[in-house]
Amino acid sequence: KSVRVNVHKPLVNNVITLLSGLADTTICNGADPRIFKGSQPSGGTNIAGDYAYEWQYSTDNAAWNAISTSGTGRDYDPPSLNVTTYFRRKVLSGACIDISAATLKVEVLPLITNNTVNDPAEICKDAVPALITATSPAGGDGSYIYYWEQSIDGGSTWTGAAGVNNDPSGNYQPPALSVPTKYKRRVTSGAGNCCTSVSNIIEVQLHTLPTTPAYAGENDIAYSPFKDYTLEANKPNELIGEVGEWFSILGSSDFQNRNLPKTKVYGLEDSNIFVWKITNGPCISLDTIEIKYIINNHQEICNR
Repeated sequence: KSVRVNVHKPLVNNVITLLSGLADTTICNGADPRIFKGSQPSGGTNIAGDYAYEWQYSTDNAAWNAISTSGTGRDYDPPSLNVTTYFRRKVLSGACIDISAATLKVEVLPLITNNTVNDPAEICKDAVPALITATSPAGGDGSYIYYWEQSIDGGSTWTGAAGVNNDPSGNYQPPALSVPTKYKRRVTSGAGNCCTSVSNIIEVQLHTLPTTPAYAGENDIAYSPFKDYTLEANKPNELIGEVGEWFSILGSSDFQNRNLPKTKVYGLEDSNIFVWKITNGPCISLDTIEIKYIINNHQEICNR
């Protein structure tokens, strides 16, 4: 009695690649990798349709597990990933088994975090704002590209921020502003800028000069036996948030109430210069008044 032994040819051409032809790829946490392409093998029974596929995955490139869902086709479309993962393909035909010599590595980078823009200082209209600063991000591959965007219509439309909007420091210096402007920072990291983070939105608030220029009054001479004088300036427009304040740049600084337009000042010296300041946010209007003090000891009596 004879026994027939069928000898199948070894399986060959079990090659797997990314759709782009690369062996490895990098994505950000939670992203969906591109499809994996597997070549048409040969060998085995050499019968069309007699090839079975089993895709496998590993998180350490040592211990391998069969992919139970959608992992039996010639190609494989992986799901979104949260950890760096390796892939390979097992091919079966007749009595032959072959595992792809090369593996595909999908490196998963952590999401970019700590992308926060600090609140800017308010400015006077047409002034240059202070440098807008932001926190140093984390995540990605540790190397970052910055891009600042601006909106002058309340956030409906965004364009590249004026001036240098990609400084490697991660900060941004706006130009002089004539309208309220919103800003945000886009941070990218990783191969192909695969990780992206958009910061919070901040707005540079603009103020106008006080509605009425500050007026401290006319220079005067105080003839009095008492070292005091009543200052009287114009009133700020409190309805729109304007605030007034007296201060001294020469002589006395003892005010009855330095925030009232009309107030007494005590302890006059020979020469005194006072400033009336009206502010609207960061916008300031100033005016000065000089008061010279002369002691008057003259007394009038009735001639008897």
